[in-house]
Amino acid sequence: MHLHGSPTGERDERGFALIALLVTIFVVTIVGMNMVAFMNSDITHAGIQGDVSRAFYVAHGGLRDAIERLVANQAYTGGTGSIFVQPTNGSFTTAVTPWDAAARIHQITSTGQYGRYTRAIRALVQIGAQAPAIVIRNAFLAEGAAGAPGRTYLAPYSRTGAGPDMGSFLKVNFRDTGVRINALTGYTFTLQDGTFADYELFGFASLPRFHPNDPNIPPQLAGRFGKIMQFGFSSADFADLTVRNDPTNKCPDSVFACPISVLRARNSAGGENMTDLYLSSIEKQVASLATVDKTQLLAEARANSANQGINQDLGYNNDGEYSQAQFECVLWYLARHPGAPLYGQIYVGGSVTIGGRVQPNQCVDRSSGTPYPSQNNEATTSTLTIRTVPSGSGPLAGNPAFLAVDGGDLTVQNNGTLQIGVAPANFARQIAEGGVFVFTSPSGQFGRIYFNASSTFRGVGLAYTQNGVQLGPTSFLDLIGASYNDGEGAPACLNSPNCSSFRNWNATAVIRFDPRATSRLVGGRAFLGILAWWQLP
Repeated sequence: MHLHGSPTGERDERGFALIALLVTIFVVTIVGMNMVAFMNSDITHAGIQGDVSRAFYVAHGGLRDAIERLVANQAYTGGTGSIFVQPTNGSFTTAVTPWDAAARIHQITSTGQYGRYTRAIRALVQIGAQAPAIVIRNAFLAEGAAGAPGRTYLAPYSRTGAGPDMGSFLKVNFRDTGVRINALTGYTFTLQDGTFADYELFGFASLPRFHPNDPNIPPQLAGRFGKIMQFGFSSADFADLTVRNDPTNKCPDSVFACPISVLRARNSAGGENMTDLYLSSIEKQVASLATVDKTQLLAEARANSANQGINQDLGYNNDGEYSQAQFECVLWYLARHPGAPLYGQIYVGGSVTIGGRVQPNQCVDRSSGTPYPSQNNEATTSTLTIRTVPSGSGPLAGNPAFLAVDGGDLTVQNNGTLQIGVAPANFARQIAEGGVFVFTSPSGQFGRIYFNASSTFRGVGLAYTQNGVQLGPTSFLDLIGASYNDGEGAPACLNSPNCSSFRNWNATAVIRFDPRATSRLVGGRAFLGILAWWQLP
């Protein structure tokens, strides 16, 4: 008998194929689920890292807040506050304890929280009233022809107490007979907050009567002026004093303090008496240089969205960071739209010239609906005003105004005007965080401010340069805050006026010192500001 039926081999092969398919689907599903889980984990981790970074920035803001409060009240022990970091607020808690009471050094611990995450930083901060109004690395050079004297006034912003000091790490050079430092003559000038006679800057209601040729500071003026500080990195390299081309150090290196009469008194050798110099004394001090953290300035500028209209009309990202060519177009735009405001923190990679020119088609203004390209050699604005962000601007309200120039020079052309943070919406924040900052290129070039003939600068905050500032003939400097000028010049050129870290060349400089303006300085042992900081685990 022959039996017929389905072939068992084919059934077995179909079963094996089904099993293989199911196994493949299972494996692909498991792999896909793992990939999704991995991607979700990666996204979650990135979100966590973002919140952790925001917590760090909140802690840094808490540190700045504590410094401002400590300057106003040296008994301050800490507190709490909040800072907006997109997309919501973060909170901070600060604790302040004395670290070296005699040196006015405090330890500040700031803990920032953003969402569920916290970060803490700790800093040593020096607070007091003895930081110089002007600090320079290479040389302080004041010169003025008799017919157009160079005037420099270093006064307390409060107009009470002693005036601030001035100091240099290399040389203090009073070059000729037209130099006047704090010389009270009844000279009147219009400053950013009113018109004053020079004696009013030091708290006098009227011009005091005194004998101008007295070698000692007259009793009527005692206690009103600061010191000349001859800084050095060690006791063997204190800055030299050069008076009217006499290089003799008027205060021997073995002596750490001298009366000002060694400069004011007539000398039988002739030529070096400085009867127009009014400072209290000369001191030597071992110190170290400070700097400003430009990465923090850049981060603040990138978060500045207060200039949306200008950026939109020029086709730029809505933040405060610009290339040199882009900012030239901003200045060109402001020339085309007089009165258009510029707000907050501005950071430029390259040089900035107030009163410069643009190239054809370099810029396009879209404000009218019909694009207008820049023409050949078209002028930019000769007056730049950067304001603090006004109230009613949401979380940006009260943000300070500053101009940071990285890798170039800042030049204000003849008869030009630069104003930063004048009449600020929040004075306490502007004085501590605002101002003008000019950095060298990686090779050490540039990093200098040039106020050319008859130009004007008015500002609130810190004026910081890595390669010095030069005030041209009849220019005018009106600063509430402090001036700190490093110097990167080659040693071969240090005797040249162009290498001086602060040069007043027949100009008028009025610096009304407020110690809060030094809050951004980091690392300078002898000065107010942050001496050191570190992140806590």
